[in-house]
Amino acid sequence: MPTATIVIPTRSRPGYLGVALAAIAPQAREAGAEVLVLNDGGDTATAQVATLHGATVLEVPAPGGANAARNAGIEAARSDLDRKSVV
Repeated sequence: MPTATIVIPTRSRPGYLGVALAAIAPQAREAGAEVLVLNDGGDTATAQVATLHGATVLEVPAPGGANAARNAGIEAARSDLDRKSVV
């Protein structure tokens, strides 16, 4: 079980996602955390960038919006979430 789950909702911004994951993914791996990228809208470039950095990609039906993506990430999280700490 992962120590934590990092949920990243995104929509059609693969460049920004790559920058974010370049910083987050190595630290997440070191800490034993999982990284979930919620691809709002199914952009293939976004999915490719996320996979390149070792993140798990989940598709959110287009366009679900940031809140739908966050909720999907919470549901998919494998870590033991304390629902009170979800921001």
